[in-house]
Formats: sequence, structure tokens, C-alpha cells
Amino acid sequence: MKFITVVFTLCGGFLISVLASSTYAQNIEESESTVQPTQIIDDVKTPAELRDELEDIETIEIESKKPISFYRRQVEAAELDFYDLYNSIANENKFKMYCRLETRVGSRIKRTACYPQYYLTTYAHLSQEAMLRTPSYDLARGVIRQPPSMKDVEFLIQREQEEALEYVEKLVSENPSLLKQLEVMNKALETYNLQKKQRK
Repeated sequence: MKFITVVFTLCGGFLISVLASSTYAQNIEESESTVQPTQIIDDVKTPAELRDELEDIETIEIESKKPISFYRRQVEAAELDFYDLYNSIANENKFKMYCRLETRVGSRIKRTACYPQYYLTTYAHLSQEAMLRTPSYDLARGVIRQPPSMKDVEFLIQREQEEALEYVEKLVSENPSLLKQLEVMNKALETYNLQKKQRK
């Protein structure tokens, strides 16, 4: 379908990963998350709630030149705006998106990570199974044996990912406002990548 091809071009393939395991802003700088099992489920918020939280984070400008973190925040804000609009349109709860701030290994800086509901449901199920397998003395120490990995979850949600891709394509094709916000997000990412390249 020509329209969808145009969307894929605009968003740099974003629709492939929009409802997958981890999302747009998270993929700007790939690194392993430090989150514990069930923590993802406990800490997620709606995009609008997390957007308000990000607005409270101050950005320091040095010598009148915006730091690269400013442009990264612009991407995160655009992503959350897209998901907020997307959630307001979506009538399938399992495809709605929920976000959180995550700290990566070796860094104290938090990054935005968003997950579809079906991912969170599968993660919660696998986490519960891991807790049931873990001896009580380990649980008392906050240790969970063989917690689910991202790969474990992604293996189980392949069918949902395909369904989600078709679903989001349909919503974008039927809602010009959603397509416009997708373009805004793509533009923010292009600006970020350009600024990052210029500073190397």
C-alpha cells in the first residue's frame, strides 16, 4: 500500500518497532536496562503523565549552545505526545502504550522507555512464573531466579507484534492528526541525529 510505504519512509521504519518490545526514544542509545522483574509493570505511566514529569527536568545551556540532551528530550517529548494521541484513538487496550523512565547499566541518567500493554502482560506472567520457581529464602533477599529476559518476552509476542503493526498502520492511515504527530516525532529524531553528528 503506497500510503503506508510513505509512512514508513517518514518515520524511518518506526512503525516496525512502535509496538514491539522497547521503543523509539529508548533506541536512540541502545544499552541494557537495569530493571528487575515486575518493576516494569509497577512503574509504567501513561504517556501524558510521563510527559509532565519530563517537563520538570531542567536543561542547562552552556555558552548559549543547547546541550545534546536538549534535543534528546525533544525526541522523548514528541514520542510521548504521539503515544498520548495514539492511546486516545486506540480502542484495543492490549495495543495501548505505557511508559516509564529507566536507568541503564553504567549510567545514572534516565531514559524514556515505552511498552505496549500486551508486552507488559506477557512480562508480568513470566515474572510470576519466575517468582514461583524461586525459593522463599531468595525471595526474602529480593533475588529472583532466572527472571524473564527481553528475548523471552519477544519470542512469545511475535503474533501480537504482527497484529499491532497492522493495527497502528490502520490508525495512522485513518487519522491525519496521528500521521502529523508521527512526522513531528521523525523530525525531532532527525534534528537530534544531526546535532549528535555535528558534535563528534
